[in-house]
Order: sequence, then C-alpha cells, then structure tokens
Amino acid sequence: LLELYRRKASDEDRLTFTDEQTHTFMVDDDGTQADLGIAALSDASMTEADLGADDDAVAVSDDTGVSAVVVDTRVEDSHNYYPSSRREAESSDGNIKRYSRVPEDRKTSEFAVHDRIENWFEVIDIRWGGMGVVYLCYNHDAREPVAIKSFQTRFLDNERAVTRFVNEALTWIRLDKHRHIVQARLVRNINDRPHIFLEHISGAEGMGADLRSWIDHRRIDVPKAIEFGLHIALGMQHATQHVAGLVHRDLKPANILVTHDGIAKITDFGLVHSLGIDDYHLPEIEESDDDHLNQSDRLTRRGAVVGTAPYLSPEQCQSKDVDVRSDIYAFGCVLYEMLTGRQVFRARKFKEWLNAHINEQPVFDARSVQRIPRRLQTLTLACLEKNPNARPQTWGDIVDALKPLYSETGGELLTLEVTGPALKAHELMDKGYSLTELHRLDEALEAYDQAIALQPDYAWAWARKGRTLRLLERYSDALHCYDTALKLQPNYAWAWNGKGIILERIGQLTQALACFETATELNASEVWYWYNRADALANLERYQEAIPMLERGLQLDPAHPNSWAKLGQIYRLLHHYEEAISAYEQSIRLDPNYAWACNGCGLAMKALGRSREALMYFKRATVAQPNDVWHWYNLTEVLVDLGDYQEAIKPAREATRTDPNHAFSWAKLGQVMRYVEQYDEGLMAYDRAIALEPESAWAINGKGIVLEHMERYEEALQCYKRASQLKPNDVWHWYNQGNVLVLMQRHEDALLPLHQATLINRQHARSWARMGNALRNLGRGEEALQACQTATRLAPGQPWSWSEQGSTLESLNRLDEALRAYERAGELSSGEPFYIYKQTDVLSSLGRHQRACELLENALKNDSGNPQIWAKYGQILRRLNRFEDALTSYARAIEIDPDNDWAWSGRGLALSALRRHNEALECFDKAIELKITDAWYWYNRADELLSLNRMNDSLASLAHSLEINPRHAESWAKRGQALRRLGQFEESVVAFDRSVGINPKYAWAWNGRGFTLKEMGRREEALASYERAAREEPTNIWYTINQVDILLDMQRRQDALAVVDEATRIAPNLPTVWARRGQVLRRLRRFEEAADSYTR
Repeated sequence: LLELYRRKASDEDRLTFTDEQTHTFMVDDDGTQADLGIAALSDASMTEADLGADDDAVAVSDDTGVSAVVVDTRVEDSHNYYPSSRREAESSDGNIKRYSRVPEDRKTSEFAVHDRIENWFEVIDIRWGGMGVVYLCYNHDAREPVAIKSFQTRFLDNERAVTRFVNEALTWIRLDKHRHIVQARLVRNINDRPHIFLEHISGAEGMGADLRSWIDHRRIDVPKAIEFGLHIALGMQHATQHVAGLVHRDLKPANILVTHDGIAKITDFGLVHSLGIDDYHLPEIEESDDDHLNQSDRLTRRGAVVGTAPYLSPEQCQSKDVDVRSDIYAFGCVLYEMLTGRQVFRARKFKEWLNAHINEQPVFDARSVQRIPRRLQTLTLACLEKNPNARPQTWGDIVDALKPLYSETGGELLTLEVTGPALKAHELMDKGYSLTELHRLDEALEAYDQAIALQPDYAWAWARKGRTLRLLERYSDALHCYDTALKLQPNYAWAWNGKGIILERIGQLTQALACFETATELNASEVWYWYNRADALANLERYQEAIPMLERGLQLDPAHPNSWAKLGQIYRLLHHYEEAISAYEQSIRLDPNYAWACNGCGLAMKALGRSREALMYFKRATVAQPNDVWHWYNLTEVLVDLGDYQEAIKPAREATRTDPNHAFSWAKLGQVMRYVEQYDEGLMAYDRAIALEPESAWAINGKGIVLEHMERYEEALQCYKRASQLKPNDVWHWYNQGNVLVLMQRHEDALLPLHQATLINRQHARSWARMGNALRNLGRGEEALQACQTATRLAPGQPWSWSEQGSTLESLNRLDEALRAYERAGELSSGEPFYIYKQTDVLSSLGRHQRACELLENALKNDSGNPQIWAKYGQILRRLNRFEDALTSYARAIEIDPDNDWAWSGRGLALSALRRHNEALECFDKAIELKITDAWYWYNRADELLSLNRMNDSLASLAHSLEINPRHAESWAKRGQALRRLGQFEESVVAFDRSVGINPKYAWAWNGRGFTLKEMGRREEALASYERAAREEPTNIWYTINQVDILLDMQRRQDALAVVDEATRIAPNLPTVWARRGQVLRRLRRFEEAADSYTR
C-alpha cells in the first residue's frame, strides 16, 4: 500500500507542481531578461541628434547571461530636444505569487526587510492585512522559513486592538498542532508586543497560497472539493475540541491556505472570541457599497455584523448570537463555491448579501445537479439551512458525512494520514521547497539530498533538486537530476517540463521544445506546459505557431494571467498592437499587480502612440515590481516622450538606484537632467554611463550635447569626434560636430563634418540645412540658398528646413521670399510661435507693422493662453511706440507664465520708453532672477541704471554681462558710455574700441566713440567716428547731425553745410534738421536763408 501511495503521490505531484516559467524565466527568481523592441526613426528636431545607434545593433546582457538585440535610434533638437524614437525594454516578473507591495509610507511595521528579529529571524518579505502585519522570515538557527505575525505599529496605543490580537494568539496556541490548521509554534513578546510564530505555507506554483486561487483557476473537481472539505472539517473538529465554544466567524476561501502538495489548512483566528457585538470599531473592516470591490476578500462590520459578506450566516446578518453552526453555514458557502466555481448567491452590495442570506434559498443549477453526487448536494444545502437547528450540529457530523463520499468518488482517506518514512521524505520535500522559495538554495539541496537518501527512487525529489540546481545555474547537474527522475519515471511530465527549461537556458531551443511537447502529451491538462511550449516557439521566432498553444492553455485555465501576458507579447512582436493590448489587459484584470504584463501593455500602447495610457501601465509596473530597472527606465522614457521632464526626474533616478550598473539608465538620467537644464548632474550621469560602457557612442554623444548647452563647445566637439570614431557611419555624430562648430562661429571648419554627414546620407536634410547656415555666415549666400533648397526638397514637411531657408533669403534681402518661407514653416508647425516671430520680424523690416500685429492677433485667437505670443505682441506694439498697449500684452504674458523672463525684460523696455525707470529696473531684476545667464538682461539693467544716473551700479551690471559673454559688443559700448559720463575718457575709448573691434558695423558704438573723443579734444578722430557711424547706419539722422557740431567747432562751416543739407534730404520733416541748417547758415552770415530754415 505504501509503495502504491508513493507512486500515486508522484503522479499527483507531476500534475500539481508545475514549474511554470514566463518569458523564458519569468516565474523563477533567477534573473531578468530585457525584451527589446525597435522604434521607428523620425526627424523631430532641428539642429542636433541624441542618438544611440542608427540602424546599429547593440547587445544588452542581463545577469543571466542571456543577450538581447537592441536597435537604438535617437534624434533630438538642440533647442527643443523633442525625442523621436526610444529603445523599448521589458523584463520578466520573476515571481509566481504577485502579492501587492504596499509602500512603507502607507503601512507601518516595526521591522524592515533584512532586519533580524531576535537575532535569528531575518525578514525576507513583509505583508499587511487590515490590522495585522506578517513578516516572512528565515530562521538562521533552525535553517527554515517561518512566518511571524503581529499588529501594525499604528494600533500600538489602541488597547482593544491589542487585546484582540492577544486573544487571537491565545486561541491559536491552544489549538496545538494539527495537519489541517496552520501551526502556531509559539508566541513571544518582542518590543513589548506579542508576535505569533507560524509555520510557513508555500502554495502550489502558479497559484496563490489560498483556496481562493484554486477556485479562481478552476483546479477543483468533485473529488478535490470533497478532499478539501474533509481537511477543513477535520481542522475545525480539532479546533472545537481543543477550545470550547470556538467559533471562527470568518471561514472563507481566503482563510483556507493550501500547501504546494494540496493540503488545506485553516488560518486567521483573528475574529475568534475577540470581537463582541458591542466591541470597538475598526475602519479597515467598514462596510462599503462599492460594486467593484472584491466582496470575498473584504471583512465587514456594520453595527454588530462581523465577517465577510458572502459567507455570513443568517444569524450573523441579524446580529444574533452565533455558535459552531454559524461556521458550518460558512463552510456550506465554501463547499458550494468549490463545487460550482461561483458564490452561493448572486449578490454584489452588502445589503444584497444580507437579504440573500436571510431570505433566498440556495440551489444547484442543472449542470451541477448532473455532475455532483446527490448526497453531496444534500449535505451542502443542509449546511446552508436558514435555521441553525436544521444544519449539521457538529464538525464530526460533517466528517462522517464526507468520508464515504470521498471513497465513492475515488479517493482513499488513508492517503491523508500516511506516516512513516514516506511522510518523513515528504516533510523534507516541504522544507526544500520552502527554502527554495526563500532563495536558500544550498540549504534546499541539503533537504532534497536527505529525502533522496531516505528514498533513492523518489522521482519527485530528483526533479525538485534539478529545479533548485537550475536556479543556481548549475545546469549540467540539474540535467543529471532531471534525467534520473525520468529514468525512474519516464512518464513524469513535470520533469520533462523542467528539463525543457534547462535546455532552453543553455540555448538548445529545438531540444527544449521537444521536451515541452512531451510534457503536454503526457499531461494535456496542465496550463503551464502549454505556456512553456508556446514560449519555446516564440524564442524560435515561430510566433504564429505559438498562438494556438497559448489558446489551448487558456481553454484549460481562462484565469491564467501569464498566458494572457505571453499572448500579448507575441502579438506585440508581430506588431498586432491592438490584439496585444487586449491580451495584456485581460492578464492585468486577472492579476492587477502583474508587473510584466503592465510593462508589456505599456510598450504596446507606446508603439501606437498612446503615450498617456502607456504611462499609466509603466507606473503600475513600478509599483508592483519596484526592483526591476527596466520598469523605471520605460517610465522615464515615456515621460520624456510626453515632454514631462520634471516628472521624469524621479523615475530616472530610481532606475539608477535600482541598478547602479545599468549604463542605459545613467545615460537616460543624463538626458533628463539636460532637458531640465540641470547640466552638472546631467554631465555626472553621462560620465557614469560612459564609465560603465566606455564605448557607448550614444552616451558620449549625449555628454557632448550637455557640454554644448554649458557652452563648453570645445569639449562638446571632442565628444562628437569620439562618437564618430566609434560609429563613423552614424550621420548624427558628424552632424553634431558641424552644429557645434557653427555655434563656435567656426563656419569654415563646420563645412567639413557637415559635408561628411551628407556623404554618409545624401538624404539627411538636417545636415544640408545646417550647411546652409554655415555658408550664409561665411557670406556665401547663393551657395547657402542652394543647400537650404536641398533641405526643403528632402524634407518639405519639416518646418525647420523652411525656417533655415527663410533666414538665408532674409540675409540676401529677399524679404518677400523670406516671409513666404517663414509662413510655410508656420503652416507645417501648426502655428509654432517661433515661426510666427520670424514672420513678424520680416514684416517689421518691410514696414508692414500692422500686418505683423494682425498675425499675432490671429495667433492669440487660436491660442490665447500662449505667453510667448503675448510677449511677442508686446514687442511689436513697443516698436510701434504703442507703449501702454505693449505693457498690457507683456502683463498678460506674465500672468500666464510668471517665469517668462523674456516677457519681464520686454515689459522693462516698454516702461523705460515711458520713462518709468524704477519700474523698468524692477522688471530687469526679475528677468535676471529667472535667467541669470542672459547677457542682454544685464545690459538692459545697466542701461536703466544709467538713466537713473547710477553710473557705478551700471558698470557693475555690465561686468556681469561681459563675464557671461566677453564678445557682447553692445555691453562694451554701453560701458564706454558710462565711463564717459564718469569722465574716465581713456577707459571709455578702450571700451568703445573693444565694441567696434567685435562688430565693426555697430554704428551706435562708433557714434559713442566720437562723443568721447570730442570730450578729449581729439576732434579729427571724433569726426571720423561720426562719419563711420553715418556710413554704417545712413538712415539714423543723429549720426549726421553730430558731425555738424564738431565741424562748426573746427570752423569748417562749408563742410558743415554740406552735411546738414544731406540731413535734410534724409529727414526732410524733422524740425531739428532745419534748425541746425539755420544755425550753419547763420554762422556763414547768410541770414535770409537762415531765417527761411528756422521758419521751415
């Protein structure tokens, strides 16, 4: 009989203990694998690229040694940095039991993971209930797992809560040891509170540790329902015999744990003799009318009603006294659910459950009547009688009724009570399995070896040892164990499945597939075997063949989230994104905390451009599995796609914290820091990425972009050169070199890398456009126009190409054509403000100020909340001398965006024109506060201080401006003006000379230089400066008039008359010009003509 039992147990083992795997090694915590997809490249930027690998395969290897191929393409704009494509990544969830991980800031506990309780018990995991907290620990003394239960810290001062827990502890410890009750080994006070030390229960693989999971996964047939019913009845019979009058009050599937070998055990005696009718109120068990809450998992306390709604007895619903018969009613609800797969009544809300338990009669449907033995139906309905007296009166009655039913349906009760060597080996198997679950793999091997020593022909032990060796990556030893198991038992499906996983690990995919096929042939009713067979086909890229395998498994278990998720992945790899999303969402509905499915669904959403929905799923993945770096990386990625750069900072940093050696995450953090202009941290992150991957062209290129933003152009150039050495065929690395050389005004040098970029890719419009920019700045306007026209031909739908062409036409003074180019850019960008600004500038140059105003007014009709348009409108109004209207526009811009530094500066200029200098100064100060690195803001501030005769303060402000930009010609000229007013003429001339040295065409600086030289008595030099100013800006009448004074002082009256006559030609309607002419004629004693000029 024992030999038959051992053989029978082995048969059952291979049916029950499935070694499921997800995405090659999803279930077992032996590593993660990146599943990397390809994103399409699109030109979304204007002047530079942040590129990982343009059509270049990058090998990414995880800690299991499995490599995945990444095609990484990036394109970004040097000013806007809109990403065009991203690398996708996903990894396995690594855990069968996907318990909800509750953040520490929401639940309170006295110990954290890795803490030691009483020096011996290391906390491996923490789980919370309504009031309690359970620490899953490893006992380093006994070298075994144990669960330690206490109450949460927030209840420490609640005397009644403490009393309730003490009562639970007393009840549990009085129950002693029984096979069908979770054993409480001892109660010990730690830190002045009681802790219950419980046996550790590991559920069957692929399911949770409670009966609810068995029901949901449809793993209970009639014999199994009777067997579990016997387990429950035997456990409760023992409990009532040891504790007089004991009533559990909360019997339900969630409080029946089922071990990995199918033994049901009653748990959670928290409501036994602890909550009286008038006892205290706990918010965690308050009744809710929410239709969407899982009623079977929620405790309910409404007045004196205590328990879980679907399992309340009628007397509990009516707040009457309860006894053992109330638990028997709850048992009837559970038995009914095991037999039918659904709850006894079809109710949802709390009040509906109360009414059903009190008034409705339970019935079996026609299909159940045919399938379930008559006597079992009668017993179940007897337990559900409304009148307690009509129910079985004791648990012994239940046991007596179920025993013969169990035998009649093929079960043998003796198999439940086997003792001796086989039981000892079985206990060692329990220990080995639990130790494996807690990742104590070496100790698990010791337990399996002891079991094998007791029973050398124990195929189950050999196979289990093989699994543990696999988790240790000792694949050769693991294969030996599986082969031994199969030699002992050739039809052992579970061992074939395990052997297939090993073969898959070592890359023998075809052989692995053969093993999985054998497993499904031997046991076609196990969903995991079909899953693994599908996974092997997927790894062989035989996706279409994999789909029917998963569908077969889902016919067996429609509630199998892993199969739905794998189906989603396969559809995604086939680019059937809608089908993928549907499958992923079904998986997530079944298991809301399934991180791998959430992550995969996010990737499918992202592929469809549904980034906001993808964001939600990536967030769920990080909550459910916060220790997976790819979840954080993908969350960061989609936030970058959405332009939510500030929000992307936290997940980017979390990715690097989760895996400090993940080079991709460091590079991504550098990218995010660049977007938010935290360049120092961005540079540090890129340096970390490069230290980890010294030949990562993408990270080196990204570092160059950061350095470029920091205006460390030479260092940026070296990065781009290095990137081009590593990937010489990458057009973006050559383009970026040319771009930074343009920014360095090394336009001649820029032509070579830009030409190289066009040789690599003749269709690279961006390089042609930037080449046009360089040629334009070299004064080679026609060549520049040809390059820009090539860019617009190659990229007619890109606004930046038309903008560059517009700038070139503008430089050629072909303003009408320039305006049309800018208009085209605006049309393509759907009214992008930058291109509207360019149009308004050209219109102003054409003197069409009213049209410029109309253009901005139309833009504001479409986008009245755009602060940049309001600010530009203010600028145009200011140029029209409509200063009050300009102030209104600037005020609107600042109201919408108080941090708009350009609007603050423009408002200051308008106030200055109205001679409201103190208010103007406040505006410039605000602009500087918002952007301290803008030389113009310091310049404007200095100009305003001059207006207030605060010369020294003005010079200090100009010092800041010139520190920011030593080649700021305007600031040097303004410095010359301030020094002249202070009488420091020599230094003033030096400042003016610096200004015209930087910009020889700067008329205002030449004019100011003339003033200073005149003050120094150096009239000839002063006159030459005035003349140069007039040549550079002939339409400015004042530069001409200034020559008159100095010519008169030099007694050169005829020359003065010639100059003033030229002035009257330039500005015939300016009274000052005619008055000056009268002055010159009077000095020439030509009084009649002088009188006429004064009259004019």
